[in-house]
Amino acid sequence: MHTSDGISHRGDHADEIARQLQLELVLLVNIKDATRMVLEWKTDSSIVRKLSTLRTMVQSLEGHLSRLRVLSEYGGYMHLVTDSKPHMANEVTASRVVRDRLHTDLEKLIVDLDMVESTDKLAFSRICGDLKDHLDALAEHADKEKALFLRSVYEEEGGSG
Repeated sequence: MHTSDGISHRGDHADEIARQLQLELVLLVNIKDATRMVLEWKTDSSIVRKLSTLRTMVQSLEGHLSRLRVLSEYGGYMHLVTDSKPHMANEVTASRVVRDRLHTDLEKLIVDLDMVESTDKLAFSRICGDLKDHLDALAEHADKEKALFLRSVYEEEGGSG
């Protein structure tokens, strides 16, 4: 990207995207941590309050993940990676496939939470376990996406070092 002064500011753009990605990932970690706190919440005999709070947290998680998907696809890091490092296009595509699968899995968990009866402790317990596994998978994927972006920005061209 060149400005009217003729100087390329591609590095500035990449740095700004990197800062936003870092912020968005911190927010994601906070939402995931809050969701884990709800999952660990020990209730007495009723799961009504826990179920209600968990539904709210999972909706927040889904909303933030949707935001991250939009940011990465439209003017975000995925295009920056493929534009600056075309040899990484397959990694970006693979990352997108994993991300989309995780999003679909989360949508299923949201439906499961919406459908579970507050009296069905066994089904609720299973959903909570599935959600914990999902949070682990999200954390792993977020780490891989962040590493992919950082490699694309800071990796030297044409060499192994």
